[in-house]
Amino acid sequence: MKDQSGVLSEHTAESHIGSKYNEERAYWLKELSGPITMGGVPSEVSENLDEVGKAHRKQLLFTLPESLSTRLLQVSGNSDFATYVVLAAALVYILFRYSGKKDFILGMPPFRNEPSERPLAAIRARIDGKMSFKELLSSIKHSCLGAKKYKNVSMNTLLPQLDVERLSDSLPLFRSMAAFRGVHEWNESSQTSCDFIFSNSGSSIQFEILYHCGLYQEEAVERLAAHFIQVLEQTLYQPDIPLHAIQMLTREELELMQAQNHTAVEYDTNRTLDQLFEEQVQETPDAIAIIFDRQPMSYSEINQRSNQIAWMLLEKGVSPGDRVGLMVRRGFNMVTGIIAVLKAGASYVPMDPDFPSERIRYMLEDSQSRLLLTESDCLHNFGEQDSENEQIRLDQIHWSTYSTITPPCLHRSEDLAYLIYTSGSTGQPKGVMIEHQSVHNFAVGMKRELGLTHGKRILNLTTISFDIFVLETLVPLICGMTVVIAPEKAQKDPLLLSGLIEDTGVEMLQMTPSRLQLFLASGLGLSCFEQLTDIMIGGEDFPQMLADRLAALTKARIYNMYGPTETTVWSAIERIYKGTAVSLGNPIANTQLYIVDEFHSLQPAGIEGELCIGGDGLARGYWGREGLTMDKFVPNPFDPGTLMYNTGDLARRLSDGRIIFLGRKDFQVKIRGYRIELGEIEQVLSKMEGIHSCAVAVSRNGSGDPVLTAYYSGDAEQSSYALRSWLSATLPDYMIPGQFMYLEEMPMTLNGKLDRGRLPSPDSLKGLLHISADERPQTEVEEAIRQIWTDILKREEISIYDNFFEIGGNSTLIVMVYAKLEQLYPATVQVADLFTYPTIATLAECITRSSLSQEEYVVPSFILGQEYLHRLGEEAETDVLEVSVPQQFYSEAIHAAESRNADLFDLTAMAFIYSLAEAADCGDLSISYLRQGERGIHPLYVDFLKIETMEELLGTVREQRLYMKQQSGFLPSKQGTREGVEGEGLNRPIRAAFVEGTDRKLEASELTDLHLSVELVPGGIRLVYEFNSRTLRQSGVENIAEKFISCYQQIINLLSGKEELYA
Repeated sequence: MKDQSGVLSEHTAESHIGSKYNEERAYWLKELSGPITMGGVPSEVSENLDEVGKAHRKQLLFTLPESLSTRLLQVSGNSDFATYVVLAAALVYILFRYSGKKDFILGMPPFRNEPSERPLAAIRARIDGKMSFKELLSSIKHSCLGAKKYKNVSMNTLLPQLDVERLSDSLPLFRSMAAFRGVHEWNESSQTSCDFIFSNSGSSIQFEILYHCGLYQEEAVERLAAHFIQVLEQTLYQPDIPLHAIQMLTREELELMQAQNHTAVEYDTNRTLDQLFEEQVQETPDAIAIIFDRQPMSYSEINQRSNQIAWMLLEKGVSPGDRVGLMVRRGFNMVTGIIAVLKAGASYVPMDPDFPSERIRYMLEDSQSRLLLTESDCLHNFGEQDSENEQIRLDQIHWSTYSTITPPCLHRSEDLAYLIYTSGSTGQPKGVMIEHQSVHNFAVGMKRELGLTHGKRILNLTTISFDIFVLETLVPLICGMTVVIAPEKAQKDPLLLSGLIEDTGVEMLQMTPSRLQLFLASGLGLSCFEQLTDIMIGGEDFPQMLADRLAALTKARIYNMYGPTETTVWSAIERIYKGTAVSLGNPIANTQLYIVDEFHSLQPAGIEGELCIGGDGLARGYWGREGLTMDKFVPNPFDPGTLMYNTGDLARRLSDGRIIFLGRKDFQVKIRGYRIELGEIEQVLSKMEGIHSCAVAVSRNGSGDPVLTAYYSGDAEQSSYALRSWLSATLPDYMIPGQFMYLEEMPMTLNGKLDRGRLPSPDSLKGLLHISADERPQTEVEEAIRQIWTDILKREEISIYDNFFEIGGNSTLIVMVYAKLEQLYPATVQVADLFTYPTIATLAECITRSSLSQEEYVVPSFILGQEYLHRLGEEAETDVLEVSVPQQFYSEAIHAAESRNADLFDLTAMAFIYSLAEAADCGDLSISYLRQGERGIHPLYVDFLKIETMEELLGTVREQRLYMKQQSGFLPSKQGTREGVEGEGLNRPIRAAFVEGTDRKLEASELTDLHLSVELVPGGIRLVYEFNSRTLRQSGVENIAEKFISCYQQIINLLSGKEELYA
């Protein structure tokens, strides 16, 4: 490849020795000092000629309009050199707008009468949007004259002393060249990617654009030519115009973008979210609003419970404009709490119960929350001593104290609906203020785009602290839909999640690409995709391969969703079809998308810029951070009197109007859908004693998934356990780096700043990773797990505190881990446990705890009177008995359960064990309890001699069921199965079980002589007794069923206050 990077070839430069040469060398070292980038037209395909191959070059010819040519020649005094300088300045401005680069070099060939084989000279373009075109013209003229005067130094001799950005040493230094026929002479076989050649015919100015076909499309080059004319039309008549005021886009382009942003949709902007929900309650009071743990609640029931909580909040002094913290587990309280806060006129501040106590405390204090709505089991790491805020435990409220009538609405649609915290670069999270109207507009947009209709079922899969949660709760509830809340275990276990979707008839599913990738890679439970009608994917970049795989798996409509928290959940949506490229799509109702440069001038199609969003979805700003609010929410130049939000996302608009996401302009990243400011992690890590400096970056693990890597220097290398412990005290789990790299010194630039580009890759330091003694396995179980991880991840050094998913693991590999663990420790863990306990230390503790409990468990039994038992010689009868439950009975049961903060399974299990104790005439009784979606078995035991009231009995059952949710259950011993039972006839012990749902009925039949399966169905409950007809008589089971119904009715009456509360 010939030298295109200097002013003279090497041998010529070496012949100029002496003062003249030294003078020229000094000029170029000064002229080219500091960082230098290559100037050129950005390509939508690649910036590297090596990557696209050697395609031929094409030519685009066009002539300036006569009036412009005349004006240009007039301004330049008919001088070809002066004309060239004006055109070069216009080109520099266009390259600045196209690339965003403010300091770059442009190639210029030798001047006439000089040898044409001489290499290109460098025009140094230093540009600032605040300067005028005349100032830019003067700068370019100076650079051109300097190149003409100091022409005898080869840049090759200077390169070692220059800070030049090049993609490859084998590529030419210049990406574009500007020449004028009659002024310059050059070798026509240029090696640049795009050349601009001007000529003067005497009466008009002609342009030739020679471009590389592998890098540029003809349509894009034609747009560039149109922009050239646009720039000249303004600058030739207004030379003093500031560069940022130049309108480069043509009228046709502006009209097209305006049409794409024409999204006006009328809606009642004065309605609050609680009013919209109330209207839906009036329309469909008995429709199912929420299903959780297979138990439904109607719209009227949700409304009444929300009203009771709202009255309690008002009694506590909550008023419009206040903030109320909300930290609850997944369930009905999660939804009723939100609606109650809105009814009270306040805004809710969602908090994940698993956040570090320090983060929860900060959010409560920073938001100035009036009080905290929570539950008892959310306070394991955050108690009353951690905050001055009053804490109200929703599981300890006496509901009869508060009215079910709707409180008066004293707030407005412009009041805050929620204050949600996201990662902040200052070391603390920042609160985003979202108003009622913004959420209402979002609901309007989603209803139009997704067809949200009455009765349709959507899965609530997202945690409450993630803003896309709103699309899974508030929005469907004001559209008359049914929200199915996924329990925590189902969030992490593909099989449980699939079963939930299929069993509850879920039709719509929203998830992040990361979660979808884990789901699909596991290969488990994929049958659920067959019944889905709509799948919304968002929260991070949606890879094309993942989109194609999903499209091949399901007939559901697939949507790519885009939007930052600051513009209310999603701002753009696109339907994805198999084989079509993924883009951000188009704006939703009353939303506008703009791609702009640093001065908020619109960028043309194909050119990168910052994506800004305007419209009704904009947040009010950041809570307590006026400076940041003013910086990010700026006046909208395209809709005067309104604001737009600077997202920090880089994007490019395609010629068809669709928008492609390109990345970030700052250090904000997305990991598993969570938005993370790397600066927040760095701020916390830098405060640890012994650390001098640090940086956090995103790298890829062995599976290609993004993970956080922390680099630090300091007094000495710290253990990863110590580093994680320090960070975990303040940051949530998803912000804890998966890898820590100790460096003797952090890489720095010549200006003394951190050089992130020179941070070593984690792979390059694998051999240097140090695992301290306390990070190595301490027990046999930990060592067994470590060996499994080592075999599967192909990684030797693994700390017992390493997160499986951050050191190369994914859901495909976790299934392999599960299979090996199942061989070593049968039935001790479920797939969900491997997500819940992603480190060796926590997983080993889970296995050990489960193994110990399983070894001790024998399925319990009791003795029944002979009137219940099958006698030898009697013919076996049917073994199934279904109990009919009237609608009134079901409604009363629901009301009674809610009045004691219980659920239908609590009451039904309570009545079942009570009826069995009555039939057995015993003082205490133990049965087996099989939870739906689990493999283990739980004992349910009641000592009736210690129970005085029905409330105490309910409390005993309720407490044990809550405990079951936190445990894996037991594996029955051989002595606990029917095959292992000794004794016949009257002496044979009877084993009974209570079964949630229907998926474990077969297991219960093999395990017990009698079981009651309870299935929650729309608007009712289905009760089925199944029994061993060679052990129990049908008449005996019928007798037990009658006792059960009688007992159940008595319990309902007692708990409803119709009778005294004594058993």
